[in-house]
Amino acid sequence: MLVLAVLFCSAVLSARAQTPNIEIGPRLSFDLAGDIQEFAIGFDSRLSIPTLPVKFNGTFDYYFVDRNLTFYQIGFNVLVPFSIPNPALAPYVGGGFGISRLSVDNGRFLSFDNGITDTGLNIIGGAIFKASGLKPFAQAQLTIGDIDLFTITGGLLFAL
Repeated sequence: MLVLAVLFCSAVLSARAQTPNIEIGPRLSFDLAGDIQEFAIGFDSRLSIPTLPVKFNGTFDYYFVDRNLTFYQIGFNVLVPFSIPNPALAPYVGGGFGISRLSVDNGRFLSFDNGITDTGLNIIGGAIFKASGLKPFAQAQLTIGDIDLFTITGGLLFAL
């Protein structure tokens, strides 16, 4: 009976070690040198699986542009964390693709959408700062496509 209890506990602990780690949180961005050059508010999600050396990253950013324009971007990225001796800093690089949507409101009822949807390649570099249970992060992202963006982003991640 004792052997069965030990086997059961080790199986539960092993299965728990294989569960994915999910982090989500808000983010603020500013496009410094791209085509939009405006402030954005958004959402960041990160999924890590213990057996893989990468994190999967999904993002959404809504940019505050001219009142007749709407612009947002959805990102799908893969982040590769670096191992460094400093436990308070976790740098990463990554890449992926983004889907950008720019639309114009022409003020007419039942009007057709005057906008464009663009896909672009994302190149990302950043770091997570580990301090007292919080996980703030800062990163730079270059998006290359028909709508180019160079954004600086800061945010806060919470583990689920």
